[in-house]
Amino acid sequence: MPDSSQTRTSSDDSGYFSGEGDLIRSIESFVVHQDHYRITGRGSPRPFPMKTTVCTTKMAEITDIHVSSRAADILSNFGIVASRELCRRSRLGHSVHTYLISTSSQHITHWRTAAERILQLFLTAGVVNDDIEVEICNPVLMIQKTSHVLPNDDKLLGALDNIRPKVMEYLKENLSSIWTSVTYHLRGSKHNPAQPKIPTVLVFCRYFARAAFDKFQGELEDLLKSEEIPIALEILPGEIEQ
Repeated sequence: MPDSSQTRTSSDDSGYFSGEGDLIRSIESFVVHQDHYRITGRGSPRPFPMKTTVCTTKMAEITDIHVSSRAADILSNFGIVASRELCRRSRLGHSVHTYLISTSSQHITHWRTAAERILQLFLTAGVVNDDIEVEICNPVLMIQKTSHVLPNDDKLLGALDNIRPKVMEYLKENLSSIWTSVTYHLRGSKHNPAQPKIPTVLVFCRYFARAAFDKFQGELEDLLKSEEIPIALEILPGEIEQ
């Protein structure tokens, strides 16, 4: 069973440096800025998970008439070979149309500019700013992981038992009003099953909570290095539903 703490508040997504020089930012900002292979035309990508549904008929018509061919030209001009789809993605009850551009390219230099220009096509066509996002991603290289059952390995399970109290003590001392649960999974890439699956400590924090997550990540990773078996760490937004 996950260990849990129930305190909840909210925070905006801005970031700033503390007097000690630590970057204070939201958990959402911390997560998405670790992923270099998801770029949007405005702001930052929204964190996973998101529920994907079909787009509205009206948005599909606008895309066909005002966007598709011009978007293809923009991508071609920047040398971005990609597939494109229009969908709706929702997270925490907020749903937005997404023009999702998927590529196998690792060269991200022009992704932001291309996404900005394609977004402008939607806005020029009369789409409300809050109802469209344009995202360019490499599905294989972007960070989107899935959980798997831990193997019945005595050495691994023993190592996890050893670090569990250390993790709990650290969270209670440093993130007492922010963390919501801790669990231990085998984690692997959702889109690249060839990548190795790694034992991972998953620390979930309140949505929109702000803290020095980069600092805490480094200190927690140092704790995990005390074991002979490599154990990864993920700090993610998530709350226990009542």
